[in-house]
Amino acid sequence: MKSAATSLIVLVIALAIGFAAGRMEHRGSSGARTVTVSGDGTATAVPDEADFSFGVSNQGKSAGEASTATSEAISRIIAAVKNAGVAEADIQTAQISLYPNTGPNGSTVTGYTASNSVSVKVHAIADAGTVLDAATGAGANQVSGPTLVSSKQHQVYADALASAYADAKARAQAIADASGRSLGTVRAASEQSSPGPIAMSAAKSSDASATPVEPGTLSVDAQVTVTFDLH
Repeated sequence: MKSAATSLIVLVIALAIGFAAGRMEHRGSSGARTVTVSGDGTATAVPDEADFSFGVSNQGKSAGEASTATSEAISRIIAAVKNAGVAEADIQTAQISLYPNTGPNGSTVTGYTASNSVSVKVHAIADAGTVLDAATGAGANQVSGPTLVSSKQHQVYADALASAYADAKARAQAIADASGRSLGTVRAASEQSSPGPIAMSAAKSSDASATPVEPGTLSVDAQVTVTFDLH
């Protein structure tokens, strides 16, 4: 009985040691040893597009009065940004709302507030300030943006992924060298990131006649985890 208990303890210890070792290096299904590493990569780009949201809000004694005033105002804003060079396909209604205003007691309706907003994409950063001024000049009293993006976002992210893979491979090579082994082929790879841009530095806008919109630089990060064979 004592011998069986001792054997069980030895087996548990052996399994624990094997599990701990497997976190650093384990045998794949083919019997080859592997190493799993993570890599980080970054790519940058100068944004060439700007996204805005232009809106207007009006109050009226009746729902119809508030809604009509807002509809007329948003129509002027749309016409103004079109006149500033924005294509109809790049203008989209974002939100329409109408709600009652109440008095101090919270139950008496004193009027109505109507709001309407459109999202606008500007394909040239140099035109962003002009479009912004056109919208506000036409009555936009709710402005959001700009969100600066690159039209080559997917390619920039692909470059960041390539950089992350190169970093992972360099780390795996260092481990292989330290352990006296050679690095083999990739057994598995996965990405942990999403292609979201992060604004970095800003460049000086050259158009002094409009509200300055500075493109700056976007930084796109990527992370990957790669498993390599070790020989």
